[in-house]
Amino acid sequence: MRTEANTTEPIVKLRQDLGLTQQELASALGITVSSLHKWETGKVASPRLTLRQTLRLVEITQKPLSELVEIFEQKQVARN
Repeated sequence: MRTEANTTEPIVKLRQDLGLTQQELASALGITVSSLHKWETGKVASPRLTLRQTLRLVEITQKPLSELVEIFEQKQVARN
């Protein structure tokens, strides 16, 4: 069952805003590219990130956590 497009757009936009490929983001989160693709296309709902995944995302993007949170919050507001 597909989710609505507006629930998947923030994932794609966030990845693009961070300048990451699907492979890079999947690797950072410890998931397969296939799983990430399913999240981005809405084939399956994306779960919340774990603390470990969040810290890995900070490490790979070399952006402060506060900046990542700000980007994510902007995407959440745009989605609503």
